[in-house]
Amino acid sequence: MHGLLNIGGHVKIVKNFFGRHTNFTLLSECIEDFFKSKNFRTSKIQIDEGCVIIAEKSLHEKLYARVVGNSDEFSVELSTQKSSDTFIFLGNLMLLFGGGGLFLRGMKSKELLERVESDFWRCVEEAL
Repeated sequence: MHGLLNIGGHVKIVKNFFGRHTNFTLLSECIEDFFKSKNFRTSKIQIDEGCVIIAEKSLHEKLYARVVGNSDEFSVELSTQKSSDTFIFLGNLMLLFGGGGLFLRGMKSKELLERVESDFWRCVEEAL
């Protein structure tokens, strides 16, 4: 099961998994390796219910992968940086005044998600 959400100014894709008996350490390593293979710099933050992997190409090109739950029932979230919709909105306003840099920055963030999404989910499925 999965869903596409737009919460707080960023796009989030969530997939839920049940009965997989998954090793979170191996899954998070697989996700990090996937991002590294796409030339992202990665960092991992442990949280109580799992971990968050931050994949970054530049200051304005970031993706977040969040793995939460337990080995039998968990979700994986892939999201853009929170500011992408804000950049698009402000960029549209700035187009009226001759500037479009913010708009382009927001669109690049969404395009980045679209470029890696299918390969990302394939990587997750293979790791399970």
